[in-house]
Amino acid sequence: MIDFVRDEYGATQMPTLETLFTQAQGYEQFVRQFYSKPGPKPVRYKKQLGYLLELIPRVFKAALADQECTWHDRIAYAMRKGDSIISFNYDVLMDEALTRLAQGIWKADPGYGISISDGAAAWSAPRKPGAFPRKEYLRLLKPHGSLNWLLEQNGDNHLRLTDDAYGILAAKGNIIPPTWDKTILQEWPWKPIWKAASQILQRTRCLIVIGYSVPQTDLTSQALIRSSLVDGNLRLIVVANPDPKARSRVIDLARGGIASNTRILEFDGLSEFAQLLDEPPREKRKRQATKRQLRAIGNRLIEVEETIDDLELYDLDELETRIDEIENFDLNGIEQRAQEVESLEARLSELESQVENLEV
Repeated sequence: MIDFVRDEYGATQMPTLETLFTQAQGYEQFVRQFYSKPGPKPVRYKKQLGYLLELIPRVFKAALADQECTWHDRIAYAMRKGDSIISFNYDVLMDEALTRLAQGIWKADPGYGISISDGAAAWSAPRKPGAFPRKEYLRLLKPHGSLNWLLEQNGDNHLRLTDDAYGILAAKGNIIPPTWDKTILQEWPWKPIWKAASQILQRTRCLIVIGYSVPQTDLTSQALIRSSLVDGNLRLIVVANPDPKARSRVIDLARGGIASNTRILEFDGLSEFAQLLDEPPREKRKRQATKRQLRAIGNRLIEVEETIDDLELYDLDELETRIDEIENFDLNGIEQRAQEVESLEARLSELESQVENLEV
């Protein structure tokens, strides 16, 4: 895959996922439909598409497996009855956050917008006392699919959810590449999901867009947003993205829903926006525990500093005196021993001379 990217784009350029998907898919379709040279058709781009689909869950697993995002948790905790989330992301950070924090309003079935045959319980929030809302439940629509989906097109059209979202061998069938070609949208489950997303956008009065950069290749997603926001009834639009140009593109895309009294707020990213939301109880407990630990560490540091001060006032003077005594004592002793050794060596030489004379 890396060699392919270098061959296609050069060693110094890195294409976006959207660009890579679009080029590989477009070339593969062209070769499949119009290639006319004798012999077998080239399979280079088809292979690279396969490699890319295999890499996606592996990369996500390396980056996100067993990770919890504080900001996603705050968004999940802020959700209320009747709210909806439309996510173009393949990962399950938002799904997991809802499972932890959207008690009483989030169930994978019907929240995903399609029927689920197995695995819904593991991706649903704990129940609260009372009946689950019949209509005003929380929706999480994923028009580009999700890595925890396993599609079963056996006539009944059901979705199975896997516990290990990033453990699948390849992202085949459960995601849609962010490209211009969306012919698959006429098929299940994509058609009902995109239809529901359009209906939600048509009704929305408060639109919060986080991280969406309006990819040039994803024209269908742009059409979804632009065509659904045409009545100018938005009261508030919030755009969070570190790229100012991307924020401008989102506002332009939603221009049809913006009226003279529409309030527009821009944030430099998810963290800046999420800091305005309430802390979930667990995050609050962790923050308070951290404060207690820092306070204990601070008290211990004060004790250590006081001990150091005592050592500097008392032990250091005593230690210096003792060192002087040891140096003076050892020096005198060494000089005396050296003199004794010299006397003994001289006496030994005399005795050796006397022995030689006696032998003669």
